[in-house]
Amino acid sequence: MTLVLLVLLLATLALMAADAPLDVGSQRQLFIDRRFIAASEGLSLVMEKPTKAGVVLRADRPWEAAQLGAYSTIIHEHGQFRLWYDCIASLHPREVRYVAYATSSDGVSWEKKPLGNFEFAGSRVNNLLFEMTEGALFVDPHGPPEQRYKYLGMLPGKGLGVNTSPDGLHWQLAASPVFPFTCDTQNMAFWDDRIGRYVAYLRNWTPLRAVSRVEMDDIMAPWPYRRDLPPNRAWGDHVPPPLGEEVPVVFHYDEQDPPDSDHYTPCVVKYPWAADAYFMFPAAYQHYPPPPQGRYGNDGPLEIQMAASRDGVSWSRVDRSAFIPLGQPGSGEEGCLYAFPSLVRVGDELWLYYTAYPLTHGAPYEPYSGTMRRVVLRLDGFVAAAFAWTGGSLVTPPLRFSGDRLELNLDTEALGRAQVELVGPDDQPLPGYTLADCNPIVGNHVHRLVTWHGEPAIKAASPLRLRIVARNTRLYAFQFLGGGQ
Repeated sequence: MTLVLLVLLLATLALMAADAPLDVGSQRQLFIDRRFIAASEGLSLVMEKPTKAGVVLRADRPWEAAQLGAYSTIIHEHGQFRLWYDCIASLHPREVRYVAYATSSDGVSWEKKPLGNFEFAGSRVNNLLFEMTEGALFVDPHGPPEQRYKYLGMLPGKGLGVNTSPDGLHWQLAASPVFPFTCDTQNMAFWDDRIGRYVAYLRNWTPLRAVSRVEMDDIMAPWPYRRDLPPNRAWGDHVPPPLGEEVPVVFHYDEQDPPDSDHYTPCVVKYPWAADAYFMFPAAYQHYPPPPQGRYGNDGPLEIQMAASRDGVSWSRVDRSAFIPLGQPGSGEEGCLYAFPSLVRVGDELWLYYTAYPLTHGAPYEPYSGTMRRVVLRLDGFVAAAFAWTGGSLVTPPLRFSGDRLELNLDTEALGRAQVELVGPDDQPLPGYTLADCNPIVGNHVHRLVTWHGEPAIKAASPLRLRIVARNTRLYAFQFLGGGQ
């Protein structure tokens, strides 16, 4: 009898949890998973693909003589686009890699103004900042003013270090590592305001390339990791061991990926324009057989995928096809693509930048190779809740909200339409807010108020459900508005 009661209690608690209102407040909410889909018909989640917008930067300086590198960061602040980019002066007899700086008023045409900060070949007439490899910059809203800009990168022979700057131009270089592992390819960190801690996403080998995550309270102090695991000395004792499972692995190739494939770079962005949304743009790498079957060692093409997460820990790929695909032969981007870990918002567009190469990973590159390029997508436009051509519906869980209007980001095209019904706690449509009351929405809108009999005001108490009925429509986001919004 006790066991039966316990089972019934657990079932009741599960039902209560399933029906517990989700607090969406007045924040924008994205359809990157099924969080806001309690029931549906004729609906699927679809990854959208951005539009390629062409080349914005080429290698043309002596310190870029080998190539524009793959590991760069762009931010847009104070009306200016700022770029910290990776460049390689030479590959032989050793690779010499630098971080350089460029600016733009429009994000398309860039200036490489001399800074006088760093000496190259006996001259300071260049736009170089420092010599460092495999890193990324972030602006730290939590740190002291003199450390507002931070650059996480590899200290040769030591591990990961953090350079700091008050302005992004004048740098205090790291003298010692905060993480004693070799994490090649672009490593990155940022202050995660959702959890109030720093997080870093790093390359690991488990045993092929994957992504690890570590969080810490002080990014300048030694980072935590498991010390009970023997170090992997596969690359010898002269370099720090490659990272394995010393910190949690959060993104990994699996049985759905083709054999001999892995992911080269993390490129994680916490999306600032909606609640609980993180995006990753990893470079998916298909390995060719090594010699003598193949022409080169460590060779193969790379293209950019997209993964999404609510917490930055659990990741899913709605679609494993390329988010940014390789170009056709002769395009200059038919070999390898690497995204930057930065999104720039320009009006209601999102711009993402990447470096492209015409040759595959292991092939010998020509001098001054690599181009920086741009793609464009709509605000929130990573994943759509797509309603079928013949029609479909979506019912949300109960939503606890703030505000008195509802805004949608959606595209019905010319031959589609969408309507919204408000459903009360008794699962019945609220009078005055039924489908019959809702004015049909037609067209492509990033900010579209829902109206009932021509009025947007919602005079109903929270919580409630949304029932959206549509055909040939892609729905990206919703938001309750109120006050000054």
